[in-house]
Amino acid sequence: MTGRFILYHNGFYSLPNEVACCSRLTGDSLKLLGLIMNRVNTAHSQVPTKVAMSRLLLKRLFGNKDDKTVKNYAERLKQYGFIEAFSMQRGDSGEFVFSIADRPENNPFVLLSYIENEVIANTELQVGQEADSLLVAFTAAVQAVEHVMLLG
Repeated sequence: MTGRFILYHNGFYSLPNEVACCSRLTGDSLKLLGLIMNRVNTAHSQVPTKVAMSRLLLKRLFGNKDDKTVKNYAERLKQYGFIEAFSMQRGDSGEFVFSIADRPENNPFVLLSYIENEVIANTELQVGQEADSLLVAFTAAVQAVEHVMLLG
């Protein structure tokens, strides 16, 4: 099981810590990514880059939300490059189909979030004006990198 996600824990899915701590993913978008990657890891009969999940199941898992809500969560994952594409198939009782490019821990936003957390932790160890100016400079650099990554 080396290099795989933790699959089940009391009905919830969990991702590696570095992915779960990514500041760009929150709440239900993160939960949807966990569900998708759990299927990637356990569904050997499916194409490894495509995952199909029941629309009814997803709506129930997210508190009986409608398809639009699940699509919004998927759109956020697509915007940040965690999935390549998604679609709905076969009407109301059909499936959401997600295309995966790479494992989420290889996503540049995960690395960026990890670096941010490290810099913030190191900055908190310093005192005075130096720490504040370092944090301001770092924030500006992160915003520039994010802008380039979202355009790219």
